[in-house]
Amino acid sequence: MVGLREPFYSAMKSFENDYFFLNEFITEIKLICIARDEEILVNDKQLRHLTHNQLIRLMNKNALFHDSEKWARNALYEIASDFDKKVKLIPGNNISRVKTKKLVESSKDKLAKALLEVKENADYLEKRKLQLYGQSEGYQFAGNLLPSIKDVLEPKLESVNSETEKINGVLLALNDVIETLQKQKLAP
Repeated sequence: MVGLREPFYSAMKSFENDYFFLNEFITEIKLICIARDEEILVNDKQLRHLTHNQLIRLMNKNALFHDSEKWARNALYEIASDFDKKVKLIPGNNISRVKTKKLVESSKDKLAKALLEVKENADYLEKRKLQLYGQSEGYQFAGNLLPSIKDVLEPKLESVNSETEKINGVLLALNDVIETLQKQKLAP
């Protein structure tokens, strides 16, 4: 049994017709890395060398057969019928890694979107607070003009004042979050 690491293992498994050329295999490795959003850590010459070494290991275990001239640049290989019995996937990957720069940008993008949403919510709450102040003044004005309905308006005025206080608390928290993110330079 011979172990094979990613992306070599996945590239090998992608050839269903059991025949492939060396250049096809290298291209498949690159496509797998692109699909997984990984960056290849070696240059093309090193990748070709590493690929060739992996294929020789498989040939030595009779999991793969060489069907071209000995020194062919783009050799043809045939996968053995009992390939799955002779080769297993081993953990690790020594030629590629997840693109870390994109992850950092992605998290900054998510943070910027979340901050924008927080700011939009704060703006909405400011408008709602102004509406409630106006509504409160309206109830007070109506109560002064019509003292006979002042008892009916009193619970409504208390409800509006209570909602205004809640909004003030939420706004304090949202503005504190925005200010903290800006101080830590996590947000624009």
